[in-house]
Amino acid sequence: MPSILQLQNLQKYFATQKAVDDISFNIEQGSIFGLLGTPSASLPIG
Repeated sequence: MPSILQLQNLQKYFATQKAVDDISFNIEQGSIFGLLGTPSASLPIG
């Protein structure tokens, strides 16, 4: 199936704190996809 989203080598920083380092993935059409993290991962920073 074709990819509807392709992510390559993503990095994310909050100030000097690295939150994500070099993540890559494809999401194919018709798939179910979710990201899991710690319970505090969804809390606003600031």
